[in-house]
Parts: sequence; structure tokens; C-alpha cells
Amino acid sequence: MQTVDELSKENNEYTFVIDNCDEDLFSKLYKIQESYDFNTQIITITHDASEIEKEKLIKINISITKLESIIEQILQKEAMDLDESKTTRIKEFSAGNPLMAKLLILEFA
Repeated sequence: MQTVDELSKENNEYTFVIDNCDEDLFSKLYKIQESYDFNTQIITITHDASEIEKEKLIKINISITKLESIIEQILQKEAMDLDESKTTRIKEFSAGNPLMAKLLILEFA
């Protein structure tokens, strides 16, 4: 709490990103955000957002199927010299993860 007190006095904008955020932690963060009068955004990453229901919560669901088109675009731009068998393996191994696809392209290049 001391750090939050210090940040609230600085009158700046802050964004906090918390990974693996369960409902209990989210509730605590939400209460802290509501109790201080400064501009903060909290971005939480969880695998099951259905357990978190808050009025100011914006849920964004990202699925692998949505990311597969991004993988295709990356392959078209950055892996033009690779044969089809390698691009197919990159698609499979990356499992919709764009960073993984880029790393695999570098490895196969």
C-alpha cells in the first residue's frame, strides 16, 4: 500500500499489468483503484475471466483461432523463402502465438 500511496501523490497516469490474476487478487486491486483518487488502469490476464464480474471491467477474449490469421500474415511477410513444410510446422508449433512464430521463422531461416 505504501507504493500506491506514493504513486497517488505524483499525479501521473499509471497502467498496471498483472498476469495470472485470480478473482481474489482482482477484487483487492479493484478496491485499491477505487479508493485512490488518481488515474490508473489495471490490466489483468487470466485464463477464466468468467469468475470476475465487475461493473467497470472490460473483458477481451483472445482465442487461438483469432491469432491464427495473424500467424498467416507473419508467415506471408517474413517467411516467403521457406517451403510449405516448414511454414506448416511453424503454424503447428506456434499454436497461435505470434512471438513463437517469429522465433521459429528465425530458427528455420
